[in-house]
Amino acid sequence: MKTNKLRILFISTLETHPWGGCEELWSLAAIELAKEGHDIAVSLKAWPEEHPRLNQLRTAGCQIVKRKDRTKLSYATRLIGKIRRGGKSGKTEWLERLCSKFRPHLVCFSDGTTITRAGWMKKLIELQIPFVNIAQANAEAFWPQDWKAEQLRMVALGAQRMFFVSEENRRLFEDQIAQPLSNSEVVWNPFQVPFHSELDWPDTSKTLKLALVGRLEIFPKGHDLLFRVLSSPKWRERNFEVHLFGNGSNAKSIQRLIETYNLEKQVFIRGYTNNVLNIWKKCHALVLPSRHEGMPLAIIEAMLCERPVITTDVAGNASLIEHGVNGFVAESPSPAALGRAMEAAWQARSRWQSIGKAAGECSRQYIPANPPREFAKKLVMIAQELESLH
Repeated sequence: MKTNKLRILFISTLETHPWGGCEELWSLAAIELAKEGHDIAVSLKAWPEEHPRLNQLRTAGCQIVKRKDRTKLSYATRLIGKIRRGGKSGKTEWLERLCSKFRPHLVCFSDGTTITRAGWMKKLIELQIPFVNIAQANAEAFWPQDWKAEQLRMVALGAQRMFFVSEENRRLFEDQIAQPLSNSEVVWNPFQVPFHSELDWPDTSKTLKLALVGRLEIFPKGHDLLFRVLSSPKWRERNFEVHLFGNGSNAKSIQRLIETYNLEKQVFIRGYTNNVLNIWKKCHALVLPSRHEGMPLAIIEAMLCERPVITTDVAGNASLIEHGVNGFVAESPSPAALGRAMEAAWQARSRWQSIGKAAGECSRQYIPANPPREFAKKLVMIAQELESLH
């Protein structure tokens, strides 16, 4: 990517937890761009403990700017700040200061859903600073009221590009704001497994092992749906295990649900691991009973590792899956639909290895080998086009 030096500012809007799968694309693209010699700045919420990726960003030459959590400031502190600003809101003051100092050619927002910081984008429109946005997830439950839809429509149309991680999420957002977006595009998230898998198929002579890889948060990931299916009499008689990989705010509730449904001998919480390959060295299939998603890394990684996926037809979950051919799809996030998909998978368990191979072949047809590099190239192209207009 030989080009004139650009200044690109990345802004992560994630403020509920220090890191997540939604942070992978922008952060790895930022590292790619910094290594190419571009000036890169990163804005994200300050947390007591840093995620290891921040050191990688610094080592690559990225400038890290941490935002204070204004919700923890006392009323008196916020009032004094407002008086000093002559009564003006301080919600975007930090953004104005950062842009004035860094003078970005382009700002890239990364959002764990679609657009949670429309006010920040509106400020950039006022300052005439071009920006793009990565929308990492969407769901019917996010449907906005009219006033919010108008706000989202205005900033989405003001973006140089609206990136989505699945075509389904893009179409839903267009419906939510009642506006087709000619400036929208689908991109792929990165993965933590080899593009070409050479994993052996796990032993099937004893127990079939399923993995649910994702945050321990019940509403988006649907652990409760899975447990209701597994508590049925026919599943209690079957020789299987489900291993939950991840951490999150519902860890205790999930453990209590496991005990409530008497699934302690079949379902196990294994915690977070950054070694995804180890999961698929031991487990035969992924089960992901999501209520809402973007395009889960767990599905991409399982398919690249040639493991069948059992999932719900929400967002991009089923975009690469043909039911019964390279995976299994529940038509909705409900116990009944999930139960039918899991039953179909169980009856086809003798073919799981060949189904997994089909999944791997399909995934490599659509997913780029290096998504962060491809995304970095897109940002450079957008910034160059803007520069050529001045």
